[in-house]
Amino acid sequence: MLRASGYEPVLAPMLRIMPLTPPEFPDLTAVQAVLVTSSNGIDALARLTGQRGVRVLTVGDRTALAARTAGFANVTSASADGTALLDLAARTLDPSAGPLVHIRGKDAAVTFGALREAGFALSEIIAYAAQTVPDLPAKAQTPPPAAALIYSARTAAAFRDALARTALDPAQLIVIGISAAATAPLKSSGARIAVAETPDETAVLQALSTALPPPAKK
Repeated sequence: MLRASGYEPVLAPMLRIMPLTPPEFPDLTAVQAVLVTSSNGIDALARLTGQRGVRVLTVGDRTALAARTAGFANVTSASADGTALLDLAARTLDPSAGPLVHIRGKDAAVTFGALREAGFALSEIIAYAAQTVPDLPAKAQTPPPAAALIYSARTAAAFRDALARTALDPAQLIVIGISAAATAPLKSSGARIAVAETPDETAVLQALSTALPPPAKK
């Protein structure tokens, strides 16, 4: 999508996902729904079980697409963030209808303890870990990038630390964040920061085109 808009994208993941095998994994036939907050969680869920009929609630549309692509048929997206997913679960699920499972990473940014307080039986399955990548790849330094797209606070913190080990001038960089929380670690970096109006990729790309109009196509 970036290339089609006239930008030259460079992929520079700041987190490396490491699959984990939990000591136990529940039989999903007895589970009311599985809560998933990232496509990494969907990858883990698909790896850990062959059951595809369970109801899956996802944080956003991109994660929902990943779930459907992995073969899960009963998928509902909160189309926003972790708070929206919590609200969706509380509104559409019933504490008496069965337990819930949250597939998450080792360092989860979102937890759902409020559902336990509402009477739900909730199990948290730690199915992956995100390991920080210490350095920016050379292709993300030369030529100097004009913008960086940030999708999580942990990615932002890793990017901030890696940026400090380069000769790049943060003042020449525009950071486009999927939310204000995602860009918080970069507030004091010196980079110009723009935040998407809504926490989804379409809004991120719109914020990018506003902050940094694409070059005119030849």
